[in-house]
Amino acid sequence: NPESLKKGAPVQGLGWYLMQRSMDEVIFQNLGPEGKEIQLIKYLYAEAAEEETEAAAPAEKEEPVKKSVPFKVRKSKPSDTIEIAKCAYDAYGYSYKEYVYYPERLGKMMEEGGIISYVAVAKNGKQEIMAHAAIIVDDPAEKIGEMGMAFTKQAYQGLGCGKKIGLYLVKEILQHRFRGWYAYATTSHLFSQKTAFKNGARDCCILLGDAPASRKNQNFSAAPERGTRIYYFFNTQLSAFLGLSFRKKKIYAPPQHIEIIQKIYAHLKEKVAFQSEADDSTDLPDTPALIDTYTKPSRQSAKIRVKEYGAGAVQKIERLVKKLCVDKFEVISLYLNLHDPLTAKLTAEFESLCFFFIGIMPGAKSGDQLVLQYLNNILINYEGIQLYSEFTKELLDYIRERDPVRESVQDA
Repeated sequence: NPESLKKGAPVQGLGWYLMQRSMDEVIFQNLGPEGKEIQLIKYLYAEAAEEETEAAAPAEKEEPVKKSVPFKVRKSKPSDTIEIAKCAYDAYGYSYKEYVYYPERLGKMMEEGGIISYVAVAKNGKQEIMAHAAIIVDDPAEKIGEMGMAFTKQAYQGLGCGKKIGLYLVKEILQHRFRGWYAYATTSHLFSQKTAFKNGARDCCILLGDAPASRKNQNFSAAPERGTRIYYFFNTQLSAFLGLSFRKKKIYAPPQHIEIIQKIYAHLKEKVAFQSEADDSTDLPDTPALIDTYTKPSRQSAKIRVKEYGAGAVQKIERLVKKLCVDKFEVISLYLNLHDPLTAKLTAEFESLCFFFIGIMPGAKSGDQLVLQYLNNILINYEGIQLYSEFTKELLDYIRERDPVRESVQDA
């Protein structure tokens, strides 16, 4: 219904159904005076490295190499993509990000600068790729990258391959003058959390149920419920370390969460200026709210980002959430700009819709984000979440106390 799109109402009907079922990703963007944009993303068929990875898979789990294996670290080349796919398969089976198993797609990402990729190569006759990691760059203009795609073949785990590759990636981040980098770490084990922490990044958001239930690592038992990930951030700007007053960011924290947000920024070692809510500056404008929606049907998850507050913002979010729930999206994340005074005022209204606080995400071009989450009839197994740092444990306790789904089950 084009008219409902013009009015900003949730999309309904056969078109919406077909988009969700036939596309890999659907993104709605509100461009303000320039109109609205719908991006439909479908990954075209390409030959996966299936035959090679199946042949490379051991019949039984290999024992880790007992002695040190000499290796060198170098930048990846498009010709490495099949071996990288084998490495990913050895560590994760076919449950890692889909494009890793498609050499042509991965090679194109390298050539276009979408990833900055490094490998650890054994110094032997085979020149076997032992491990891999990369910086994923979604938007070069934002000058921020995701540290990820890290996997090591089972036989070579524990030899320091990932740590050494990480040093090369940090060097790339500094050379490209990135404002910072971030990483996601699973909570099914502690290895990736330790790696992010030892590289200087700090945890600031816990994304409950963010990973589909099908995702598993071959080295660890699979859990039947959705997986949880931790968001880590590292600010590479010198002002973040010096705490220069003229560079401090103004933060409008909701009063009900100001204490934990202060602790998070202290944990990140960032100096910010917390602002008190001013009545004159927190009236909703009469103009329509600008809201972007990003859905990923394969993960049954959705992201909603409020670009600009406006008339009926809370009601629009409420209608959108109802539609996403009907379409069986299990996890919905809401991103609110912490530099906008209206975030401090409206967070409580969003929480009345059963959203709840899960942390903050610094570093975005549009500003630091307060993150709220909505769980559509799923329970989080908090006891099964493994955490490395004491601060993450404190943050999870704070989140758990505010999970409305958990509270409703306890009250039943």
